[in-house]
Amino acid sequence: MPEQLGPWDVSSGMIDDVDAYLANSHFGVQTEYAAIAGADQLCFIGDLVNPENEIIGKVVFSVGAGWKTADGGASIYHDARQNVVKSSRYGEFLMTVVQKLGVDMSQYGESALVASSFDNLGFHWNLQKMKTVGGDEKDVLMPTSFLGVLTEEPAEEATPAVVAAAVKAPVAKAPAAAKPALKAAAKPAGKKPGLTIDPNLDAQLSAMAKAMDLGAFQKAALKLGGVTDNPPLLSSILSEGDNSYYNTHKE
Repeated sequence: MPEQLGPWDVSSGMIDDVDAYLANSHFGVQTEYAAIAGADQLCFIGDLVNPENEIIGKVVFSVGAGWKTADGGASIYHDARQNVVKSSRYGEFLMTVVQKLGVDMSQYGESALVASSFDNLGFHWNLQKMKTVGGDEKDVLMPTSFLGVLTEEPAEEATPAVVAAAVKAPVAKAPAAAKPALKAAAKPAGKKPGLTIDPNLDAQLSAMAKAMDLGAFQKAALKLGGVTDNPPLLSSILSEGDNSYYNTHKE
């Protein structure tokens, strides 16, 4: 929950309870952490951006002792192991994404040791109390739900009035030159068996697919209730395959 502050309170200055996407991810030294754990201790560092690609914050997760980089922070390696330990802050982040949120990271990146694997992936973030390497308790921003992939360019806002009008009177599909989403977010789903959708939501999404280009459709669809909590539907909406929801409903 966001901070509940009165007129005479002061803020922690930290963002909380927000939707944001990772960008500019890399491994590097964070001054505050290095002062405690050592100057050579690497961290996973990533900017947090909103759907309009505006930076609103940053996350920093320590990767543990002994990790090195030979490519300017694009990836890390260890002389004695091949996997990040779960007790590190980055290890806790990885377990949260893969185990708690159930994100199949093999669809998005090569390895947890490659920082860019997380670029353009969106999460809902909340502050959580966690122990620091010095033994103190600290508020740390961690993901609590998965949003999917950020499109290459901010899509136009789809207001309720526009969506309602599209349901009543679908318009022609967007020009073929419109830019697609940056990445395929999941395996194709489309109209395959097992994709269960509320009829009203289906009608709304179908009309939006006919009226928008792929990027605008995906962004608008993620804002509708009943999409993000339906994994097969979310997967189909974020896919670019021939059997994706968009490609099977745009005409």
